Amino acid sequence: MNKRFYLAFGLAGLLFVLSLSTGCSRQHSDDPVVARVGDQEIHFSDFLLRFTLFPQFKPNSTLREARLEQLDHVIDRFLLWQAAEKDGLANDPDIQAYLNYILRQETLKYLYKKEVYEKIPVSDQDAWEEYKRRNIRIRLRHLFAPTREQALAFRRRLEQGATFQQLAREAFSDSVLANNGGDLGYVNFTDLDPLLADSIYNLPLHQ
Repeated sequence: MNKRFYLAFGLAGLLFVLSLSTGCSRQHSDDPVVARVGDQEIHFSDFLLRFTLFPQFKPNSTLREARLEQLDHVIDRFLLWQAAEKDGLANDPDIQAYLNYILRQETLKYLYKKEVYEKIPVSDQDAWEEYKRRNIRIRLRHLFAPTREQALAFRRRLEQGATFQQLAREAFSDSVLANNGGDLGYVNFTDLDPLLADSIYNLPLHQ
């Protein structure tokens, strides 16, 4: 492997090593070991922090699949770091400069963990839902109605077979939306008004 490869992946592994070092005084009974790489232990709290802050899994994964993908990613990076360390690259001046930078960043992350993450509880499900909201893109088509009665009337007509293309000409004065059936294209939930985003998020697919 060349130096650039080790630098890119070895430092990613080092981020994990530094996060491990911050938790050396934990009680194992309260913070179980989820994996071991050589003589290093990966504790659940370290894994959960990286799962929440640095997700490395596919958006359509189940929670179990996402955890396994994340753990594989952490272990892979850790193994690459060990290989780089074995070749003596950890003593390279360029890498030492990066290490100093990373140490400062990890110290700030640990401060965040102690002052925010540990004091504001976030469940696995909450973290998973927020990740999906920020990363999943949806194709959105809508109609504008100034009153609830008009909105319900549009809904009834859609259920009776009318199309968005037909109703958009009545709903919009904007020529683009009137002609494209109210199509907003692909958007993230975070791009939308919170009330609209919540309503859409809870709808079944294709509805």
